[in-house]
Amino acid sequence: MIHATVCGTWHGVGPAKKHAGHALFRVAEEAVAVCVSCGIQVSRFYDVGVAGIHRLLAVIPEIRDCDAVICVAGMEGALPSVLAGLLDAPLVA
Repeated sequence: MIHATVCGTWHGVGPAKKHAGHALFRVAEEAVAVCVSCGIQVSRFYDVGVAGIHRLLAVIPEIRDCDAVICVAGMEGALPSVLAGLLDAPLVA
């Protein structure tokens, strides 16, 4: 089975919360929906980024277990480059 991960830099996810990257959350969830409809198992990693690199590094082992990575990062423009340097899986940004 193919296993993909969706990473992003938004936080405070929930129906009643406004948070950084609110529009990006919707984009990421659309990517999740497409993957799921194709039978791909998806892991989500929210609020990971270069500004809080310790949160990203904490989940890198789990992300490395995935076959592909989708990175949704608006103003966190360095995140795809950092992920590409840490992973050997295909990365879509």
